[in-house]
Amino acid sequence: MKHLIFTSPKHKAFEQTELDWARKELDGVLFVSEFSEDDLQANSDFSALKSSFTMAFRMKHLLRCGMELSTILIKDLSSEYSSIQYVKRWRQVFSLLLKVSMQAEILKPLLIENRAKTPYSMWANEHALLLALAKKRGYIKHFYTRAHGRDVIEHREPITGKLPFQAFKYHYVDGVYCVSKFTQKYVQDRYPRYANKVFVAYLGTQDRGTGPLVADSNEFVVASIGRVRNVKRFYLIAEMLLHASKPIRWVHFGDINNQDPTTARYQSALKVLSTNQNVTLEHKGFTPNNEILNYFAEHYVDCLINTSENEGLPVSIQEAISFGVPCIATDVGGTSDIITEKTGVLLKPDFDPESTMQQLENFMETKCRNHSFRVQTRAFWEENFNAVSNYPMYFKKLEQ
Repeated sequence: MKHLIFTSPKHKAFEQTELDWARKELDGVLFVSEFSEDDLQANSDFSALKSSFTMAFRMKHLLRCGMELSTILIKDLSSEYSSIQYVKRWRQVFSLLLKVSMQAEILKPLLIENRAKTPYSMWANEHALLLALAKKRGYIKHFYTRAHGRDVIEHREPITGKLPFQAFKYHYVDGVYCVSKFTQKYVQDRYPRYANKVFVAYLGTQDRGTGPLVADSNEFVVASIGRVRNVKRFYLIAEMLLHASKPIRWVHFGDINNQDPTTARYQSALKVLSTNQNVTLEHKGFTPNNEILNYFAEHYVDCLINTSENEGLPVSIQEAISFGVPCIATDVGGTSDIITEKTGVLLKPDFDPESTMQQLENFMETKCRNHSFRVQTRAFWEENFNAVSNYPMYFKKLEQ
């Protein structure tokens, strides 16, 4: 008997952390997703989820389940949040539903065999839709899902303003565990009839100890993490540092997406920034997560800067405060769950780079170089985002 956990085929660092804890805490786990053959050969606890089907199989499935799927589609298209743009995309929406329905049928023996163990989806995406269909058909008794940000926050869909079959998922799910209070409030406000199913369960990061708490230079050190692309808005950091009046070294971990529409603005901002002799830039390019964590463990960093337009619950900020590194970031998504008066400074999403630079320099002088404040930052992480506390408690809930 296995706990079936539906996950992404390619894992980010925080997903891998959760998978590792699931193996430790749950009695028997099988991870299900669209895995490659190499992944399946290297991991005995992975099971592939079929994603392509023959025309004959599709037609046979439509004959058997077409009426059920059409009813679900019509209800979704006529729901209160449907827009004209969404209705126009009904073929793509139905194609998603059909694929998930066929996947559920193929998995039927596995789901029924393990129905005494509650299935769980690590994202409230099409895997959660698959489990909702499976529950509707009686293949499973219960299921749960996490909710991050982009998998549930519908206004981030630029054209339709709606994600497919959200109400259907919430109707059948037994519990939605949001990674932040922001995500919880969003789901509860948008779908109030399912509010009592929606909870907060923080992610967690590993304890690698406290980083250096005392500066070894008069030069301030600020760090940023992530691929240079539109939603991260790293160009705002460059535009802010242009106004630096004190010596600052900016260390950036992440490569550049040259196809992104904001890359030109970022590169232009760097050229202008090079005229400010107070600022030194270390652009480290793509860096594996372990190497980033080693850097924070071994080098003094005054603060981490995050200028994202959208966020779920930023893992990079969780990791930074675990080393006692204060943060300054835009107040978007679940960022305010991590950054409080105990850990850093929140900025308005549309902050002004020039005036914010003065705020940053004051923050670094008065807080970032204050030993007690850095100890407090680390303590906040221990209380709220320590993986050793969060994951055992979380999986115990699922097991119960």
